Amino acid sequence: KDKTAYFTATIVLYHSNDTYEYSEGRTYGKIIDEEIGDKSFGYDCIFLSDDLNKTFGSATNEEKNSVSHRFRAINKIKEVL
Repeated sequence: KDKTAYFTATIVLYHSNDTYEYSEGRTYGKIIDEEIGDKSFGYDCIFLSDDLNKTFGSATNEEKNSVSHRFRAINKIKEVL
């Protein structure tokens, strides 16, 4: 019944002195019953993004990348660097 969902990406930067930095990015949405958009990548056509108010399958690459879990994780690790 609860169709809320999110994608998570974790990036770990390992240093040669056995220390590490990590960041996590998430993008939130919900799973929908009908497929909307391009079916070429994973669950994109059934993941309705809270940020975009459309499925990832119907978003442009630029739109999707601007709110993606990977983009958010990368931006967080940049702060550490």
